Amino acid sequence: MKHAYIVRFIHFYLAKRYGLGSTSSLTNHRCGGYLRNEKAKLLYEVTYSSDKYQERKADLVLHDKMEGGISIIKLGVTFLVG
Repeated sequence: MKHAYIVRFIHFYLAKRYGLGSTSSLTNHRCGGYLRNEKAKLLYEVTYSSDKYQERKADLVLHDKMEGGISIIKLGVTFLVG
């Protein structure tokens, strides 16, 4: 549950930052598919492979068209029970 909430928050933040989507509050925001415009493309739960890795899964992938970079975001959440 915590992992999904944090991924949704990051997705919401990036969508707002790059002008993707129309949701104005985190409560109503839903992740899914991909969002794109002339500035960026944001993909959710993507499986990718490269020369170095085979069949890796990322929580989010951001292609910043303005800067020309790609960010692969894989989130790991740990907590202590005590």
